[in-house]
This record gives sequence, structure tokens and C-alpha cells, in this order.
Amino acid sequence: MIDENGRHDRKDGGDTNHFELLERYDWSIQAIFQEAEKFLGSTGEEEMAAALCLRRDLASLLATPSLRDKVLGEMKKYFDHDVLTFRRGVIGILECVKDDLDDYLAGRALDKGEFSRRVDLVRKNWEMYRLAVEDIFLRSRAPAGSYSLEQDRGMDRGENIKRLLEAIVSHVSEFCGRGFGKFETEFNPDLEELKKLKIVTPHGTIFNFLQNCLANAVDYSVRATKFKLMVQVSGSDLLFEFLDNGVGIDEDTRNSIFGKGFTTKGKTHGLGLANAPERFAELGGAVDVKSKPSDRPGGDWATKFILKIPLVK
Repeated sequence: MIDENGRHDRKDGGDTNHFELLERYDWSIQAIFQEAEKFLGSTGEEEMAAALCLRRDLASLLATPSLRDKVLGEMKKYFDHDVLTFRRGVIGILECVKDDLDDYLAGRALDKGEFSRRVDLVRKNWEMYRLAVEDIFLRSRAPAGSYSLEQDRGMDRGENIKRLLEAIVSHVSEFCGRGFGKFETEFNPDLEELKKLKIVTPHGTIFNFLQNCLANAVDYSVRATKFKLMVQVSGSDLLFEFLDNGVGIDEDTRNSIFGKGFTTKGKTHGLGLANAPERFAELGGAVDVKSKPSDRPGGDWATKFILKIPLVK
């Protein structure tokens, strides 16, 4: 697991950067998910042994401040609200899972259904925050809109997009499940084939762009009732298109929407879509937005954000 400095055992004794730390923290959390599945599927002595192993590794993860403090420190520079939700949605629930195990090991009854629900909730929340944190680290290591692949040396390169697509679909589906509207998807080829494709563009940067498209679309002033995510292969590129049927975007806003500090939401940092065209262009991609104001929101598609990124050949 992780040592007191937030690192796995390293024979070279070297230090680590934020991205390496994030990758290793992710590895540790994934190991906990696997151990939780083993515990939930065991009985008798095997169940007790699995509980002890899971309890030990959970305690180790929660006692390791290194990545947690870096994550919260970087997030606080941009999004105070997300600091609180990260504490609650990941760290807080993991602490509840550990408390459940303490009760079980002390001989008290354990509701495995509730225990499983908590583990699944952490899994879903971590997938979202893992990607968000990756992009926050990128933003904090270089001027907005300017970074290079050399700065990502600790990140997986050429990774397939299975986890990214699953996280995006889960995130948008959750929003729509709260009553924000209807969500549609269209994949070409199908989702299982898309998941095998590989890219070098940081997954966190893609996720941040798309989730900000969603955040803008569900804003009360947009009045959208339907959203659609289209993902398709176009030549040697992967094309993401996010559509909504809200009020549309006028020309002045379209010309300003990717500017640093631009926001229509009052006291926010305006970092969501800041410099997106420049950021993706440096990685061989492109961003565009097509929209027309509509006096009848809730009807036809009004706004489409387009993201094109190169595939690994």
C-alpha cells in the first residue's frame, strides 16, 4: 500500500510528482474495491480474513495525507465547493466503510447491502474526482491554456478510454436523474468498440470540458430539457459532440465563452471552458461551438459543443 509520505515502495528511492501520486492513489483505491468485492463474496473464515485485509488497507489509505492534502490544496485554489464534496463523497464515505468494518470485526451485524451501496458510491465519485483532479493538477502546473506532454510524465499515456467514457456517461446520467432533463447517447462504433480506442490527450482535460458543457446546459437560465452526447470515430480522430435544446448562445457570448475569467454565473472563477481551444490545439485537437439563440427552449437542438482529439495509431 502507501507509505507515510504517500508513496508506494520504490526501489529507486525517488520522489514523485502530482500525477504519479494520483496514479498510485488510484491504484490503491482500485485495490480496495477489489478487496471489498472479495469480502462481500466470502463467507466464514475467508470473510473474516478478507475483512481484516480490507480494514488494514483502508486505514492505511485514510491515514496517508500526501495526495489528499495536495488534492484539497489545489482544488481550493479554484473550487471551494468541490473541496467539500470531495471530502464528503470520497474520504467521508471511505471513513464510513471503515467504521462498518470496525463494527463487523467487533462482532456486530453488518448490512452487506448498505455496505455494498457505499462502496459503489465511492467508486462512482472517485471516477469523477480522479479526472477532475488530473485536470486541476495540469492547470496548476502551467499558465492557463499552456502545457505540454512533458509535464504529464507521471500520467498513463496512450491509455484506452473505457474508464473515461463510463465516467462521462455516469456523470451526465446522474445529473439527468435528478430531474434536469432527458439524456441521450449515440456511439459510432458502439460503446464496447469505442472503449478499446487509445488517446494521449489527458482524460481529465476531456472530462472537465464535457462536464462544463453539461454544467452550462443545466443552468436554470438555459432552460434545456434534453441533452445528447455523441462520440464517433472520424478518420484518425475521435469526435465528441454535446448538444442541448436550451435557449442557445448569442454571437457575443460565443466569441467570449472560451476566454479566461468569462462567466455568466456571477461570483465564479470562469475557469470551466477557459482557453479550451488553445489547450486542445497543443495536443493536436480542436474545439468549436455551434449555436443559435432560440425563443422556444425545450424544442430542437440549439447548442452543440464539438471536441476533436487525435487517436493513437
